[in-house]
Amino acid sequence: MRHYLLTSLVLLPLLSFSQANAFPELVRHGYTSCTACHVSPAGGGLLTDYGRELSRDVMSTWGREGETKALYGALPKTNWLSWGGDFRSIQRYLENPRAQEARYLWMQEDLEVGVKVHKDVSFVYGYGWNDFEKKWQSPKHFVLWQLDEKASLQVGKAYPNYGLNISDHTTFIRTNTNFGLGFETYLAGLNWMNEKGSFSLQGLVGRPDDLELEKEKGFVARGQLNLWDSSHLGASYYQAANDTRKRELFGVHFVGGYSPQLFHMLELDYESKQGIAPRNDYQVAAYEYQRLGYEVYQGVIPYLIQEWAKTNLTKENTAIDSYGLGLQLFPRPHFEITFQWIKKRNPQEFSNHYDYAWMLMHYYL
Repeated sequence: MRHYLLTSLVLLPLLSFSQANAFPELVRHGYTSCTACHVSPAGGGLLTDYGRELSRDVMSTWGREGETKALYGALPKTNWLSWGGDFRSIQRYLENPRAQEARYLWMQEDLEVGVKVHKDVSFVYGYGWNDFEKKWQSPKHFVLWQLDEKASLQVGKAYPNYGLNISDHTTFIRTNTNFGLGFETYLAGLNWMNEKGSFSLQGLVGRPDDLELEKEKGFVARGQLNLWDSSHLGASYYQAANDTRKRELFGVHFVGGYSPQLFHMLELDYESKQGIAPRNDYQVAAYEYQRLGYEVYQGVIPYLIQEWAKTNLTKENTAIDSYGLGLQLFPRPHFEITFQWIKKRNPQEFSNHYDYAWMLMHYYL
């Protein structure tokens, strides 16, 4: 294992780097709302001017004046035009009784532009390579209308707003609940927030542009209550269906900032799936995720991670779990480097835990 990880450390800095995601753990600095840093109400993607400056002042180990600008100021920036983009690659290592594998993957290359067509109306458009569908496409494009200081309306293609909205798509609360990569859908949503919390309600219409994907149609609601100045507690409910099944998902999440350095994230989800005739099967599942981190120095964040899931609560040997540790680095604005090593167990595959490690490099414009 040491040989493969050393190879990863040597090779990855020489290669290209991806989606600027929301970082809910920044609540420890008092940022309880995603829109403080991001254009999208759900967080992630295109940054506001304030979010760019925050990436230097609060998140990065080093930085200088003007470094946070898109492509270091090479792209034109006006009051009505803004740029973004993400490039992500990963080196991963897997070792179990059946295989030992080290593999490099190019995950994402997206460009994003935001155009303010009116003082209260913005249009966001992203375009990039989809490695899962093997084609160039727009993963997101939507209109955002700021109705007043507290409310906004979002219409277009985007990710549903559910749970913690963390950037790690390999976690059980993302992959097993189908909120992982490629789950973008067309939606219309109302978002509301004030100093006490936030609420969003989104209607999901699937992917009429690609019916073969059989995306679910329904709605998702998410509410969040700010606790003190550095924590929040929230709940989400998702109900949708496609041609083969109906699905309900209910979850609670918590992000606690116990100090400007120490934070804890938790999400618990309960899922039920009902097959549509002639498939009348019924299945219930549960998922849990926790992460505890401490910023030992600005931009240097070691953390512990633990996950558990039972993919079918009525059957034996369907519980999977993982635990491990990681290190997240923000050396300068635009750069994120994350190392993670976990022990993972799936009794339907192997009786014992096995090793899974990865290093992710992310560059955002």
